[in-house]
Amino acid sequence: NLGEINKNFFSIVSPWTKQWVAIQSEIAASKCPENKVLGFFDSKDYLSNNFRRVFEEKYGVSQSFKIEDLGEPAQQNISDLNCLFLAVNFSKAQTPLAKIAKIHSKLNIFGIGDWNYYANELKLLLKTTASPWAVSVPTGWVPSVTPASTKFASRFLKAAKESASPVAAYTYDATIVALYSLCNQIEPSKIKSAGLKKINLLRDYDGLSDTNNFSSPMQIVKFKGDTQL
Repeated sequence: NLGEINKNFFSIVSPWTKQWVAIQSEIAASKCPENKVLGFFDSKDYLSNNFRRVFEEKYGVSQSFKIEDLGEPAQQNISDLNCLFLAVNFSKAQTPLAKIAKIHSKLNIFGIGDWNYYANELKLLLKTTASPWAVSVPTGWVPSVTPASTKFASRFLKAAKESASPVAAYTYDATIVALYSLCNQIEPSKIKSAGLKKINLLRDYDGLSDTNNFSSPMQIVKFKGDTQL
């Protein structure tokens, strides 16, 4: 709870629960049989353990594994892979995914939000697969979310000679919210959703969660092979 650290400490990133809702919706849209969805988690990571808890409530403990099990020869009981939810950072998932890239040619992989930030590494990995994997990850920002975000993406590309990542957009929004709060002498908790819309942020925020996260709807970014859809 960020507010326990400092009453003026707020997060621009939506709560992990919103990611989970988007991921579940995408798993259903991909027609993954519930008894074929396997989850892989990092027991040392607080966020991953949160995902593990809700995953096991939905799919059962028998379909839940440690990320270290993915791709290991001793774990051939999970060789019938089809739909994978990897609730770890992409840097943690990259090595085990590389191990199975040439073995499993048809996979539906569902990652968590930070995979967007590693798009180049993800594309390089997907080039090595025997046939294109389908990869879906949630994000709170894509260039077309709001009119302001479309203009931001264009300005960023022109200035930096590369496309803006969600990190760039989140940093922009966080800075604008902090300045708005300071200049108007208003606590962030008092900024309503109407106020957020008024200052032309890059995400479509719908309020403040009880953990001091400005929340917004999640979109799904998809890759088929190394091509972003």
